[in-house]
Amino acid sequence: MSRSPVDAARVKRFMERWRGDAAFRHAVSSSAADAGRDLGVDPHALRPLWDPDAVELPEHALDPAVRDYRRDQAQLAGVRDRLTQRLEAGSRPYARWRGRQIGRCMSQSYPPAWINPHYPFAIELAKGCSIQCNYCCFDAPRLSAVARHDRDGNARLFREILETLRAFFGEAADSGFLYWATDPLDNPDYERYVEAFRECLGSPPRTTTAAWYRDIPRTQRLLALGGPSRAAGVHRLSINSLAQLRLAMRQFTPEELAEVGLVAQNPGSTLAKCAAGRGATADPTAPVASNTDISGFILNLVERSVQMITPCSDLARWPLGYAVYRRGVFADAQGLQDFLRACERDEMGHLVDDASVPRLRDDVSRCAAPDADEVVLATSHAQLSYDHAVDTALLRAIDGTRSLGEVVRGLMTEHDPIELYARFERLRGDGLFEQLPAPMR
Repeated sequence: MSRSPVDAARVKRFMERWRGDAAFRHAVSSSAADAGRDLGVDPHALRPLWDPDAVELPEHALDPAVRDYRRDQAQLAGVRDRLTQRLEAGSRPYARWRGRQIGRCMSQSYPPAWINPHYPFAIELAKGCSIQCNYCCFDAPRLSAVARHDRDGNARLFREILETLRAFFGEAADSGFLYWATDPLDNPDYERYVEAFRECLGSPPRTTTAAWYRDIPRTQRLLALGGPSRAAGVHRLSINSLAQLRLAMRQFTPEELAEVGLVAQNPGSTLAKCAAGRGATADPTAPVASNTDISGFILNLVERSVQMITPCSDLARWPLGYAVYRRGVFADAQGLQDFLRACERDEMGHLVDDASVPRLRDDVSRCAAPDADEVVLATSHAQLSYDHAVDTALLRAIDGTRSLGEVVRGLMTEHDPIELYARFERLRGDGLFEQLPAPMR
């Protein structure tokens, strides 16, 4: 018999404590039954979740709580998958550009980036952040200003911004969110912005906050605002110390946090830091990677500024983990629309024609292929194999000096030129030729 949702919530709590508390992990390993007593779960029954050496049991032999927890996690992954599918709506040049960035990141970035949803936009409602996490991958400056909802025309402008973004991204606009190198709860009016977001785009935005502990009742109200968070993805509370982890588990019931992620960034956590921004200082062993989950736009309502960005693991050139294609400012929604359309035309909508000279990304190198009918490309994080006859012909002919038209003419005696162009676009969609912009001064 399947257990109630309460059991899945308690399993989630057990796993979050296991990930965040080194002493608890040791206790579970050495005396599992005692360690899980206060959480109301039996760690022995949950062993397939926390012990990498546990024997994998068939589905029917698993404890019902394990099955419930895995089912919940799969459902949350399904939410992310549906968001990703919807992000392909809206502006076609944006969808193609975003697809190329996904392909590039898949072969250019540390493996966790492979599940990066590449959301369309984030809106900052403050300038800087009061928390100053020592691991902040965006190196957020100290809080200096907030965009109050009832001042400077912000209430009206915010809604007009959302309408502009909805026109550009279509139904996928509701997967944007209202923070970046900021903490949502630094703005006293954050909930008013959330409500406007819900009214304009149909669902509340997801929220990640490290300031949740300052006002627990406010956090509880925020998590309940707009209904279950599954509508727009999981809300998250950043945990910066073991004391905060314990506080969260005292102040919130397992049911309250059933759909709220605890992101254990505290010392002793199993969660890896990211070397971008301040991450390498907090953890010298942090992988060279990006925590950026946007391929689209970052807006700041205080400065009325906007940037077009995409994840980037080349931290030598882009130390915050994202490359900036264009920056601008806007005084009103029309100014923002003009910026979006310029990006769509110039950066996203660039078409490759016969005069274009395709060149593999600088981090892509050719390797000796074990099969003569195969082309193998290598990057720092991946090895890509191509064995389709047209793909291999194109990859062998493209050398960074010949135009696409020259390449196609040289191959059309053996291959259909229509297929050559079509297969080239598929390779381009893999991000193989996606050169990132040079850093801006």
